[in-house]
Amino acid sequence: MIRKSVFSLFACCILCIGLAGTGFALTGQEQLGKLLYFDENLSEPAGQACASCHHPDFGFADPDQ
Repeated sequence: MIRKSVFSLFACCILCIGLAGTGFALTGQEQLGKLLYFDENLSEPAGQACASCHHPDFGFADPDQ
């Protein structure tokens, strides 16, 4: 019984490790959105992207406010 449990746990770990390395490909529309979001030529003042203030690591919100 313990051998089956250990084997099952090992199999689950291998499966999770394998799935963790696979990234999901962005659709064309998502790629366009990403390009626009990080483009520094579209914002005012020039040279500042939306991501400069609305940082992805902070839930796309301004971390200073």
